[in-house]
Amino acid sequence: MLGIHNPVEGDAHFYFQSAISIVNGNGFYYLGNPVATFPIGYPLFLSVIIFLFGESAVYVSIVQIIAGLVIIFLLTKIIKNYTDKVYIIMLPSLLYVLNYKMMSFNSLTMSESFAVFLLVLVIYFFQMYLKNSNTITVAILSVVFGLLIITKPTYLYLVIPFEVFILFHLIKQKNRRFLIDIPLSLLLLFLIIYPVMKRGHDLFGGYKIVFQGGGVLFCATNLETDGMLAVRIDDFVVTERDNEHSFLTEEVFQRIKYKRINEKDDIYKEEAIKNIKRNGFSAVPLYLKNFSRIMFGHPYGRPFLSRQPVLIYYYFLGVFCVIAFLISLFYIIKRKGYKDFFILMLVLFALFNLTFHFLVGFDPRYGFTTYILIYLIIPLGFSSAANKNPVVK
Repeated sequence: MLGIHNPVEGDAHFYFQSAISIVNGNGFYYLGNPVATFPIGYPLFLSVIIFLFGESAVYVSIVQIIAGLVIIFLLTKIIKNYTDKVYIIMLPSLLYVLNYKMMSFNSLTMSESFAVFLLVLVIYFFQMYLKNSNTITVAILSVVFGLLIITKPTYLYLVIPFEVFILFHLIKQKNRRFLIDIPLSLLLLFLIIYPVMKRGHDLFGGYKIVFQGGGVLFCATNLETDGMLAVRIDDFVVTERDNEHSFLTEEVFQRIKYKRINEKDDIYKEEAIKNIKRNGFSAVPLYLKNFSRIMFGHPYGRPFLSRQPVLIYYYFLGVFCVIAFLISLFYIIKRKGYKDFFILMLVLFALFNLTFHFLVGFDPRYGFTTYILIYLIIPLGFSSAANKNPVVK
């Protein structure tokens, strides 16, 4: 993986330069402007690497490759609690390695590989907490989950289910630790998330981690853009039509005209909801395209056999994993594996991500965290099929 070129350009250039700005004490800025449309989690991670080792993308690649090896180790540790069969234990790690896009991103200055690392840590420490509930584990779990949220803000919607799982687990165990662990977990999440949202309020007028969700959702649900990102969502004030706004209706354009980023984000979100209601079933092909782009790397508009062999390979890998996931889900339900809080959390997180991918599907890299969840659920389903009811050892 170190042989893969790590160009610091595009999004990578933004991440690197904003991390340097943080290290220099200038805050989360890029080219002298405060950042609104990217989450701060990954630049914070990069700033630690830059502070320790210097301004070189090589060090980023090395650290992320090491993190990738840790992921492989943790995936085997997680499944080992459900089965002794080596081929099942190694399956999630094998699928992770076979996903060449995920592996190659470990060498690139992009946020997706860091988000995968954080999610695997959340899963691992959640499983540890279920086996041995203690204050240190729930503190580590909550801190890592908080870092995941400020790196991939969609996980903010899963905070309540996350806390409910912890609460129900402790109640089921007749453990009064919930009087300590739940408040502690919420406090740690608040201490990580609130300063980021407060920054958003002070600089851009809204308590948000990132100010691009509305624009992204608006494009993803727009039949004219074919679900692809085609609207400017940065902090510029729009005064006249340009190529980036030409597809907007006059009504929508007038609504965003002269608006700052927080107001624009809210307007786009309102228009996205209108898109969903107005499109109805006519948007089903679009939602299937979005899902296919994420899960299968499907570049619509090109004949299947004209693609590069590596893209065909990626397509079939995605198809296999989705089918295996559905079969595994069937056996988990059949054997009542959902009674296991750990399995239930994995399934809930996976279904949440998959539902989101029907609405937003720009690039397969946005589905990396979903792949990891699927790679863990597949062997659990196989284990469930081989046993009456999967139970943590």
